[in-house]
Amino acid sequence: MDAKQFNVGLANLREVRDEIKPLERQLAKLQAELEKLQAKRDQQIRTLAPTRRRKRTGLRPQLESR
Repeated sequence: MDAKQFNVGLANLREVRDEIKPLERQLAKLQAELEKLQAKRDQQIRTLAPTRRRKRTGLRPQLESR
């Protein structure tokens, strides 16, 4: 590989790098949004968990007989 081929190869790498950078930024934003939604989901699960435990242990309020 001579110097000219090497420089062409480097130029190609720069082009690929320039394509990657904006995609990495988008990915970081999407990852942050995903983590936020997952935290929201986890909070909802924690909110519902005590209700499920009550049902499983029979501690739920009794319904009136019809």
